[in-house]
Amino acid sequence: MTDTNYASHPESRHIGPCAMGLINEVTDHLVIFGKVDNLFLDKLDPANVFATDVVNGQMVNSEGQPTFCGYQVKGKMVEALDPNIIYLAMKNCGTPVQQASCTIKTATEDYHAYIGRCFKLVHKAGFYGTAALPAPAAVAGVAGGAGGTIASNGYFFVTTCVYGETEGDYIVSAQVNVVLGEVVTLTVTPPVGDVNPDSYKIYVYSLAASTRATSNLILTILADPVDDEFAVVFDDLPRTGETYPGDATGSFTVADSNGTEYTITDDFTIDTSCGIVCIPTGSDIGEGEVVTVTYTYRTNPYASMSIGPSETLPPYVHPVLIALKNDDRAVTRPRGFEIELWKVLASSPWSWDLSTLTFESGFEFTWDVLLSEKTLNHGKITAYNRHLEEYDLSNLAAITDWSNGPGCEDEES
Repeated sequence: MTDTNYASHPESRHIGPCAMGLINEVTDHLVIFGKVDNLFLDKLDPANVFATDVVNGQMVNSEGQPTFCGYQVKGKMVEALDPNIIYLAMKNCGTPVQQASCTIKTATEDYHAYIGRCFKLVHKAGFYGTAALPAPAAVAGVAGGAGGTIASNGYFFVTTCVYGETEGDYIVSAQVNVVLGEVVTLTVTPPVGDVNPDSYKIYVYSLAASTRATSNLILTILADPVDDEFAVVFDDLPRTGETYPGDATGSFTVADSNGTEYTITDDFTIDTSCGIVCIPTGSDIGEGEVVTVTYTYRTNPYASMSIGPSETLPPYVHPVLIALKNDDRAVTRPRGFEIELWKVLASSPWSWDLSTLTFESGFEFTWDVLLSEKTLNHGKITAYNRHLEEYDLSNLAAITDWSNGPGCEDEES
């Protein structure tokens, strides 16, 4: 390797796609996280300190010395092979807690549909299904006390859960008989199972005037994931003008540009195990038509930390980047390299929502590489075409030389 190569090589290396692993320093095991795309390793500009002298009455700089020279690693995580890597990545920032419940969100996506072909939903890993989303487990009303303005009558309270933008199934209370002047205390129990609604909607209809189908919305209340149940006190029943939308029959629709929904089985089929939609022969969907798919998905699995305001990646992890390249020589040789970075400052703005991790919507990151006080280096490179020889990560020109240079079999003895 020549000085010219060092001097002329740009201080940025596009590594491209690679596998990323994290080192568990407790067991000294390397755990492969998954795939990273468009990876760059950049050498940052050094900060310089200069001594100043007075020459002929002028202040001039002399004997400059660099005080900082570091690296950044940039890329986009596009595939996770081992969700348990969450614990390893978060070991330096509190105690990770696996959430027992999940949050259900709504997705709306457009796809080109073709007869006899299928397409995969973006959130296929967290796809919930086609059934109506769960209703509250129970709702019960009691009339009593004083100070209310509710007219004397028998009332039924219809309560639904809202997940993202999708309203789920309903549950209706037993008849609550109110005498003018009384208030109504309504107690709602969250749905059964590991699901967290975002809010609840409460509708009401009277025994004498209406039915569930014509009931009116009186309250929308945000869900509290901490409480097992909650109570609401009504001293009146203010109608909002919004009526009950009808009993939910599903949480999955395929519609045309006008909002007209297509029929499952006749116009499309859905494999709920992997979130794949197929268009059968005889479907009313036109060839190449853009259809709008609305569906719900779970945002889990994810882990939260015992400290900190958000579920983000903590500061310090120990990554290993494995890049394998094609070899176009007549006699093939192992080609590629492994870059072990000592530590990186891995704070990132995204949360660990692995169900959304795809090549189209991966997690982009920019991590500063730290300097080891023990080795006074940022990391090391292992070259596969040099019998796994290791080199300090001191200059990016070395990556080109070690990766593209001849293998040991090609060297003169």
